[in-house]
Amino acid sequence: MEYLLWVFTPLAVVFLVPFLIVILLYLSILFLHVYKRKNQLKEAYSNNLWDGARKTLATLWDGHGAIWHGVPVGGAG
Repeated sequence: MEYLLWVFTPLAVVFLVPFLIVILLYLSILFLHVYKRKNQLKEAYSNNLWDGARKTLATLWDGHGAIWHGVPVGGAG
């Protein structure tokens, strides 16, 4: 049983990590869609509507890069 675990663990990682990244991309798209709907009225009065969403997503993906790779994605540090 231990041998099977040793054999299938790399296969699970190879398929689960890309799946996780795709799920995170879809969650980012969902976040942007909800953000757009929530701030639809502000769009008529503000030119920088997407700055908050852009900075929030950049921070989330920077944290993701720091967790998976151990270094910040933004180049700082």
